[in-house]
Amino acid sequence: MKYFFGIHKDENDNVFNNYLIRKISEETEKQTEEDVSNQEEVIKKKTFPEWLLRVADFMMPIGFLIVVIVLKGEESIKEKITDGLFFFILGICLFVLGGVILLVGYLKNKHLAEKDEDIKRVNDKIVERINFNRYELNIPEDAKDIDFLFPVVKEIDGEEKRDIWQAVCSYNYELIVFIENNLFSFCDHHGVYGVPLEAFKKIVLLKRRQIFMPWNKKDGVKSDKYKSYKIKNTNQGFSCKCYGIILVLDEIEYQIIIPNYELMEFKKILDLPIIEEE
Repeated sequence: MKYFFGIHKDENDNVFNNYLIRKISEETEKQTEEDVSNQEEVIKKKTFPEWLLRVADFMMPIGFLIVVIVLKGEESIKEKITDGLFFFILGICLFVLGGVILLVGYLKNKHLAEKDEDIKRVNDKIVERINFNRYELNIPEDAKDIDFLFPVVKEIDGEEKRDIWQAVCSYNYELIVFIENNLFSFCDHHGVYGVPLEAFKKIVLLKRRQIFMPWNKKDGVKSDKYKSYKIKNTNQGFSCKCYGIILVLDEIEYQIIIPNYELMEFKKILDLPIIEEE
């Protein structure tokens, strides 16, 4: 089985590109790219360095492991610390420093997201651009905004596998979804794509929680609207139970992944039977 929205980092052969129906004009595409590039540049300059947060993710468990190894054995705790004093201090420092970096990064990014005027300006500009593109693409008013996960994948021995070494396992993109001319249609603000309705077979509740970035909704994961879905905010991203929508195209089985909080919205567009993953 392959991922319909799988992102191939080294190629541009994503499956959904084959189902393009219409797209925005070249001028609108140019303006959109400029707005997105400006937003990314501003956010990158303002927010806490992403690479440092990734380093801190490793520092804490490594520091904890070093301390556990030092304290393991039959000797008294005092003797263990004395014999392995350097490694004990190293482990404590790694653990504490990693925790401090993560806390500072979280607080800084949270403050910027809520208070920074430059970030608010570029975000508002993106909202304006999205609305303009939506009008140009003739999106119906009753279309739904639904989050879809785009897992990062690569080919291994001819099979499509998740790329576990990527900093982000899956990217969370909000697509506009609607039915048009017996097609399951979706829009990414650059174009409209359509897949025949008969290709969709079922919905599967996946056993593993999926990790993704970013969070797209206005309300936070702990808000009353989303707290029942048990979404966790980890240092690697957000995680929750997810569903796989199974479809078959040209005798190839594909999977589209949606977070659990989007199931009901998706079923308003396309009502398929739900089963549990074997």
